[in-house]
Amino acid sequence: MESDVVNVTTTKTKPELANAFKVYPNPFNDKISIDNSEKLTRIVVSNIAGQRVIDIENPTREIRTANLVSGIYVISLYTENGIAKTERMIKR
Repeated sequence: MESDVVNVTTTKTKPELANAFKVYPNPFNDKISIDNSEKLTRIVVSNIAGQRVIDIENPTREIRTANLVSGIYVISLYTENGIAKTERMIKR
């Protein structure tokens, strides 16, 4: 039907959420800092095998990581709308 046709040239896109969040430093030691953490609902840190090692709801700006062993980790940042960013980071 004609009413089902959408003109994509006039459709506006939302800015990327990934650019709104910065996770640093990389490589990290005993903590990870996150810019705009107040907009996040959850942070999940997984090891390279995919096992969840840290799962925090309503995170603060600083995540303590002293209990993690050296290696590669995947940090997933979630907002109310779902996943906002996934970052691969190295623990010294």
